Amino acid sequence: MAAMITVRWRENLARYVYPWRRASCRVTWTPFARLATASRPLESDTQSAEQAREANFDALFTGMERSIYGYLWRMLGDQQAAADLTQETFLRAWRHIDKLSSYASPEAWLWRVATNLALSERRRRAVRRSEPLDDASERLAASDPSMRLAIHDQIHATLLKLTPQLRAALTLREVYGLSFEEVGQALGISPASARVTLSRAREQFRQRYQRMEAAE
Repeated sequence: MAAMITVRWRENLARYVYPWRRASCRVTWTPFARLATASRPLESDTQSAEQAREANFDALFTGMERSIYGYLWRMLGDQQAAADLTQETFLRAWRHIDKLSSYASPEAWLWRVATNLALSERRRRAVRRSEPLDDASERLAASDPSMRLAIHDQIHATLLKLTPQLRAALTLREVYGLSFEEVGQALGISPASARVTLSRAREQFRQRYQRMEAAE
């Protein structure tokens, strides 16, 4: 029986989806270089280099925008904040696109930036509101009717009760399938520490999830 429950929570977590974004929360992108250069002709070499930069960025944005937005939404429980920080993540990517284009895995850089932005946002909210992080996050999640309809309430409520680092580690591993090394890179810790963090996150999530199921 215990094994069946363990499988259930992990399968539910892996299928954990985020709500379709309202128009006001949709992330759109127009690289600033396009706006700055649209009104003047470029020399062919310069134009080719600029087009290559934009193509590299567009490929990164198209491939990762949905995942980064979903990750930030799970971290914050707030659609608009997730959209804003997704925009900020890719703004930073655009500023460093030349360096990122040479990386074997620019996605790892994006996860790290998104994680840092999410943790900073949670700290900022805690200081501003002078209230516990978990309570604030649960009120944010409960205030959005579309969120209640789009996800399994138990999964979301359980995930929001974990500490930010445990929540990030569990989401990156179980939802997005990142390796221990990639989770460690995103959190700024070693792969070994990532394994320990994930073990703690899984155990805490499983215990909380089972208690919620038993209470129903």
